[in-house]
Amino acid sequence: ELNVRKTLTSDEDETGISDLANDIRSNGLINPITVRQQGDKYEIIAGQRRYLACKLLNKPTIPCSIVNVSTQKAEELSLVENVQRNPMTNSDKIKTYSKLYEVYKKDIDKVISVVNISRITLTKYLKLNSLPEDVIKLLDASGETKITIEVAVELTKLPQDVDKLKLIKNIQTLKTSQQISAIKDFITQECTDADDINTIKE
Repeated sequence: ELNVRKTLTSDEDETGISDLANDIRSNGLINPITVRQQGDKYEIIAGQRRYLACKLLNKPTIPCSIVNVSTQKAEELSLVENVQRNPMTNSDKIKTYSKLYEVYKKDIDKVISVVNISRITLTKYLKLNSLPEDVIKLLDASGETKITIEVAVELTKLPQDVDKLKLIKNIQTLKTSQQISAIKDFITQECTDADDINTIKE
């Protein structure tokens, strides 16, 4: 439940786990997974992909490092482990950085020391957490439906009642710079109906 990485069902992730399984078959599991005891079961804190790879190999057991930590500390360890290992999607980064921000009691300097990104970049990701999930997913989309971080940041400046997904779909054929300009004009003109962006972009 602690794991923030929620996109393990994609083809890319499945391929990655399959490759990891092949490596474990050849070289063994070099780093044990980290768990904590919860009742009569063990909860994975770090090592979800390694666990799934061993499961793919039908291994009956897996080496574990057992730690006795609070839920907050367990979540912190899980988040940090995700940041330091395989690249995450933008959606996962937004969730992970935002959770770390809460875990570290909104101490942005502490989060920066863990994720090793600039304050400006981290601040952008924290802002993006306020966007609807279906809009955040567009950051990881492909083709003309994909939006940039810069466009997404502009969307966070819109009033809460504006249908942001509908708005961005109305301007998805525009270049990034044109999308940003259209959103800025939408805000300046104090529009609230997402369809008003069609008049602005013309």
